[in-house]
Amino acid sequence: MLQTYSAILKNNQVHWTDEEPVASGEGHALSVLVTIVEETVQPTTENHRQKIAQVLNRLAARNTLAEIDDPVAWQKDLREDRTLPGRD
Repeated sequence: MLQTYSAILKNNQVHWTDEEPVASGEGHALSVLVTIVEETVQPTTENHRQKIAQVLNRLAARNTLAEIDDPVAWQKDLREDRTLPGRD
């Protein structure tokens, strides 16, 4: 049975809008069939905004950045860890 995934084709690249198909490993090719839907989809559609909100809600639920007391200081520390290009 064929599995169906929603995507947008832009500049000859497929951008998955929902669940992504899982390849058997990094760098492996995936055989796909693409059906052109007549409607034009803009990347700033309500569906796209809802997807972003879902991802942010999942990130917030994981409490990923809870240990950071001062976000500004944390960001400054990160920037000092590497040399900026052209600024030796």
